[in-house]
Amino acid sequence: MKNRLCGPFVLGLLISGVTAAPVCAENRFQKVVRGASPSVVKVVTRTRTLFTAGREIPYGSGVIVHSDGYVVTMAPRFSGGFPLSVVLPDGSKHTAQRVRADVKSGLVMLKIKRTGLEPIEVHRERPPRVGQWVLTIGNPFGLARARTDALSASVGVVSAFRRLEARGFQYDGPVVLTDITLNPGGEGSAMVNLEGRLLGICGRTVTSTRTNTQLSYAVPASEVVKLLDEVLEAERRGAVPPPTPRPPADLKRGYVGAYILDDAVGTKGAYIDKVVPGSPADKAGLRTGDLVIALDGNGISNGRELIERLDRLTVGARVELTLRREKGELKITVTLGETPRPVLK
Repeated sequence: MKNRLCGPFVLGLLISGVTAAPVCAENRFQKVVRGASPSVVKVVTRTRTLFTAGREIPYGSGVIVHSDGYVVTMAPRFSGGFPLSVVLPDGSKHTAQRVRADVKSGLVMLKIKRTGLEPIEVHRERPPRVGQWVLTIGNPFGLARARTDALSASVGVVSAFRRLEARGFQYDGPVVLTDITLNPGGEGSAMVNLEGRLLGICGRTVTSTRTNTQLSYAVPASEVVKLLDEVLEAERRGAVPPPTPRPPADLKRGYVGAYILDDAVGTKGAYIDKVVPGSPADKAGLRTGDLVIALDGNGISNGRELIERLDRLTVGARVELTLRREKGELKITVTLGETPRPVLK
């Protein structure tokens, strides 16, 4: 009788174990998100883009690192001189001041006039291990548009912890590489372990110079601690941070007149979705379907990169675009003009 029951009994245990494992993992992930989310914020800015003036960009992410109002985020999205606001988990919105930025790592420290915040707990022990579970928590694509909307979370593993060789990437220390795809607006998100402790601050997706593939990374938490220590030391000495620069009211951003696919994942260039008739782009010979692979000789990996670089230019600036059209390559020169009225949407 015992031998007859042994097979079904063991099989039952195996089946119950298989069904229980995903449930346990799901509960663990949800617990991590609940624990870390109170320390993750939304960051918004009002800026001028290629087609709009004074439009508020409703997405971006940041992490509370000190109870006295210090929030860390990631450049280049919030490194310029335009006004910033931080939306806390309770839905309150606060004007943010840029206190310090680290050019190499891309980290930007912000401060808001609010105390009693809940800073994230930082992982300070051994470096991340390849294969360990990680979660990213932030606001990619501005999915949490309302002030009280929940943030987004993604789950993956650590792919590597090493130096990164990528186009336009200056940081020379090891970074946390992950299989999680980091989408636009996810810059500044928190990467945490299964204890909810901060492992790093997520950057933008970059293109490897060795493999020409897209890589998602986070600057390690040790750099965040270093930046915060510098800020607190300056505060202790009474060093007052410079005021947040404001763009001149009469600043005239250059106008191209081409709809660029706003994609941060592509690996081969920026796709031109549409060219406005009579625009500077049209006069220069840019066509729908062109793939921009370089600007002034510097490689372009995706539409997001091209938009950000063009958005820094003013009326009258001349840029050389290297294009792929059909099976060939060519170069054209575009002189940026003034934005027509009404502003294109």
